[in-house]
Amino acid sequence: MPAQPPTPRQAEILDRATELVAESGLAQLTMKRLAERVGFTEPAIYRHYPGKSALLAAMIERLGGRLLETIEEIARNRAVDAADIAAREI
Repeated sequence: MPAQPPTPRQAEILDRATELVAESGLAQLTMKRLAERVGFTEPAIYRHYPGKSALLAAMIERLGGRLLETIEEIARNRAVDAADIAAREI
C-alpha cells in the first residue's frame, strides 16, 4: 500500500533534497545541509522525516510515482495514436 502523499511542507523538503542530490550527489545529502537549504532547523526536518533513510524512501516513492504517471501518459498517447492510425486505414 503506497504511503500518503507528502504534505506541502514535506514536498518542499523533497524538492530541496532532490536539488541537493542533483548538485552534489547522494553522498553529500545530509540532514544539516538540507535544513540549511530549506531554511529550517535540523530538528524541524526530523519532525517530517525521522532520518535520512526515511527521506530517501520518500524521494524514491515520489520518483516512482512520477515515472509511473509518465509511463501511463505515454501509453495513453500511444493507444490514441494506434486508434487514429487504425481508423485511417479502414
